[in-house]
Amino acid sequence: MEDRKVDELLLKMDAFIEKIKQSKEASKQFLQNAGIVDEQGTLEDRYKDICIPQELA
Repeated sequence: MEDRKVDELLLKMDAFIEKIKQSKEASKQFLQNAGIVDEQGTLEDRYKDICIPQELA
C-alpha cells in the first residue's frame, strides 16, 4: 500500500475513533456491531479471558 493511502486510512481511523469516543452509546454500539459485547454490554465469552482475566478486572 502506498504511504499516501496508509496516511489517509490512518486519518479516517483516527476520525472514527474520535466519533465513537464522544458518547457511551456510540462506543457500546460499535462494540456490539463488532461482536465484542452483547446488547446488555456484557463481554462475549470468546473475549473474556483475553489480556485481563475477569477475576482481575
